[in-house]
Amino acid sequence: MGDVARLVRAPALLAAALGVLAGGWIALGRLATPPASLFLPARAWYRGAYFVVAIFAQLAVLVVATRLIVGQNGRLGLLLTGAMAVGLVALVAGRVA
Repeated sequence: MGDVARLVRAPALLAAALGVLAGGWIALGRLATPPASLFLPARAWYRGAYFVVAIFAQLAVLVVATRLIVGQNGRLGLLLTGAMAVGLVALVAGRVA
């Protein structure tokens, strides 16, 4: 039984390790993009309300990226869903205000 358990666990552990590495690379890429997410809306003539609201969505995404790097992945989908909703509110607020 020990050999079978090792054979089953090895691919699962390898897949988990590759997932953590991929998540880390994605998170590091996201850490480098917040300046672009500030400059592009400014060029599209979004007003100040966008930036006031959008900073909270960007901070939430950075929290998710940090948790992925550390290896904590509980309830991240809920946090990202909230960040997307706040981002949509920011887009509307930036055009209306």
